[in-house]
Amino acid sequence: MLENLSEEVRQCYEHAEECTGQARATHDEKLRADYLRLAQSWLKLAASYELGLRLKLFTNEAARRKNDLNQNIRQWQPISIAPFDRDLELAVRDGGELHVLDFPCRRILSGWIKAATKERICVNPTHWRHWSDGGARHYSVIIEPR
Repeated sequence: MLENLSEEVRQCYEHAEECTGQARATHDEKLRADYLRLAQSWLKLAASYELGLRLKLFTNEAARRKNDLNQNIRQWQPISIAPFDRDLELAVRDGGELHVLDFPCRRILSGWIKAATKERICVNPTHWRHWSDGGARHYSVIIEPR
């Protein structure tokens, strides 16, 4: 387990272990209590370092996701310029939130149809982007592009 931790954390655990060993070895109760307090302090410092490492991983992941979302948002176009001749992914407003339809749609003169079945659908999309067959769509809410 220690080989997976940063050097600082590993050293804190080593110091805590040394203090615990010294506490076991001494017969002086006051000195034992001091060693045990030191061991607890080293463990708290190790926990602090570990928290810092977890926060760094978290912020890096949050930045990566934000970047992915920004890339995703740039692909959306206003519905007013949606083409008629290709499969599109649509964003629709439902209850104040924007949702992405999970099936390809096509624009027709009188509205929208499901691309696969040609079934007419009653939607008022706000944005569109080209339909891509690759990958599952897990976007439940999007942000309108600027």
